[in-house]
Amino acid sequence: MAQSQSSKGMAWTRGARAAAVIAYGDVHIGWNFGKRSGILKISNFQDKGKILPELNAWGRMKMPAVLDNPNQFAGRLVGKLNYDEFSARVRGAASGSFVASGANKAAAAIGNWNVANKFYQASGIFGASQTHYSLSPGLNRD
Repeated sequence: MAQSQSSKGMAWTRGARAAAVIAYGDVHIGWNFGKRSGILKISNFQDKGKILPELNAWGRMKMPAVLDNPNQFAGRLVGKLNYDEFSARVRGAASGSFVASGANKAAAAIGNWNVANKFYQASGIFGASQTHYSLSPGLNRD
């Protein structure tokens, strides 16, 4: 069974010469429950004032080999910061859990993530559901 979930995410991010700012982006999870793995994508992640470059990161997430907690997943992230003249790579990790709503045992996913390189770091939370919605009206980037 495959499932796709999308939503908005937010995080604190910090550049080499900038104070910490709040940034927002899109989160997408494509999951195959039969294979117990999927892809987590964080895209269009940027602060509202566009002080720091836009971040796009992705990675394969997997459920643990021992199914003590079959709703949990984790994996590594890689990504790019999009500067005007060039792009810089970042690396990090994410972990999360599927959460139930009534009979639907995987109605949504929640979790945390982080990426960094020598000059940039971001860490944050995400929430995604089978239907697209914002975490809160106050968290919309637009």
